[in-house]
Amino acid sequence: MGVFDWLTPILNWFDDLISPVIPLTFILIIWALISALLGVLTFRKLCQFDRLTDTKTQLKSAQQTMIDHDGDFADLLPLAWQNIKLSLKRMGITLWPALTSIIPVMFILVFLSNRYDLQAPAQGMLVPYTVTAETEQGGEPDWYWLNQDNMQKHKQLHWPEKTTTLTLTNGDTEVFSAPFKPVGIIHKKHWWNLLIGNPAGYLSEDSPIKQITFEFPQKTVPDWMQNYLGGWLWFYLLVTVLFSVVLMIRLKIKF
Repeated sequence: MGVFDWLTPILNWFDDLISPVIPLTFILIIWALISALLGVLTFRKLCQFDRLTDTKTQLKSAQQTMIDHDGDFADLLPLAWQNIKLSLKRMGITLWPALTSIIPVMFILVFLSNRYDLQAPAQGMLVPYTVTAETEQGGEPDWYWLNQDNMQKHKQLHWPEKTTTLTLTNGDTEVFSAPFKPVGIIHKKHWWNLLIGNPAGYLSEDSPIKQITFEFPQKTVPDWMQNYLGGWLWFYLLVTVLFSVVLMIRLKIKF
């Protein structure tokens, strides 16, 4: 579990409460509103508005001085440099709060990605997969799924029931087991997994396999959302931005 997965149990609990009675579109709107609210409040809490207001006043004065300048070009260069420094100072005051305000949104975005990107297939459904070995001699054609109940071997992955375990093996090394949380890729643990974990787990460091990619079915979203926005992600981000703008206006936050 990565840092941005820490709140997932709580977010899952809340989503479990509303998802049976609210359509997906409105669920995403609710999460977008929560994301925007947390982001805007974080920015307002961290931003030093007194410094920002003073810097904006100085910048406006410096800009007007440049506009009114009627002397030599050499005298204009210090004024231009002053404008640049004040502009950078203004950006510096808002940059850290703006970047920090993304953090609460990341918790929700990671949660939504794990919950609404892919869905578990029905029992017996074929799940295409590709094994990438560490070397060209990794023996990719030799990998198969072993049913631990009856010891039957299958090259294809037919999704098992929860009480059945299928193990990906080459006869000597067992590298992964199904069923697992549907994900697009399973790999060895990387540094970025400290921030965003893979909900299906990882391959062992000494595994002869580099990664396994899967083609799980996508979560069903409304046709208009899929056709015009390419799925739930862009809808969520768009609504989050719209809510953020509205909240910034309502709270009179200017930067």
